[in-house]
Amino acid sequence: MSSSNKDARTIDWAVKLFRPVLVDLHIPALTDEIRIYTADYKEFQRYHMDRCLVIVKRFHFSKESYKGVFIWRYDATFDIFILYVIVADNLFEETSEESAVYRKAITTHEFTHCIAAILTSERLNDKNLIKRQSDKLKKRFHAIEQNDIKNLMTDISISMVNPNAARLLTFPDSHFRTEDEDFPPKYSELYRNMLLSYSLFSDYFNDDAKKRFKAFYDEGNREQAAKIISSVIIQISKEKCLDVNFVLTRFTTEFIPKLLKEI
Repeated sequence: MSSSNKDARTIDWAVKLFRPVLVDLHIPALTDEIRIYTADYKEFQRYHMDRCLVIVKRFHFSKESYKGVFIWRYDATFDIFILYVIVADNLFEETSEESAVYRKAITTHEFTHCIAAILTSERLNDKNLIKRQSDKLKKRFHAIEQNDIKNLMTDISISMVNPNAARLLTFPDSHFRTEDEDFPPKYSELYRNMLLSYSLFSDYFNDDAKKRFKAFYDEGNREQAAKIISSVIIQISKEKCLDVNFVLTRFTTEFIPKLLKEI
């Protein structure tokens, strides 16, 4: 039974539910393969999403342009959905800041596919539904390729300037949606929040930083207040492998109103 009557399935709800899995996968340090069962998380048991195995694996694709792939499989013997995120080896071999930003964008994109699949699994309670969904997803195979990376980053930029943009170049909401999940918000918005949510921003812009920021802000010292913000933005960009302009724009367009309410 769906718990949608008990919980508003918002972006914040999804980030709170799925970010611990993303963190536990330790994708930036991935050397070969890691497996996580959703049954190991109490919240997934609560929402009847505990029949999934997430496997993240590095792989040398024969097609060099492939950078990331998501694959859905169902194992009838164990009644479990196996969700593969397969990432190109060469994404981890490059050490530049730019390549780290691309790797984060790609792996989070594929994990967003995992989220859609896990949300869908909640509703697949008989063999006919499982077969129908599996057949549908097999026809929607897609790999992120080298030439998609620029478009992926452009999509992020467009969504930051206009969060309600009706059309993105490459990966709109429909790209992720299975049409069988109980999740009203847009996956394109969820993707941005999986990269950087307000809760994650607040981990860096903590109570001490907020107090110092408020003191400068209240006394009209905008320059010092801005320096505190700038320092946090740069730290997040480096430690979370995010483009600094993405972090800055996310702060100025979405986080400031929430921040001002808190201080």
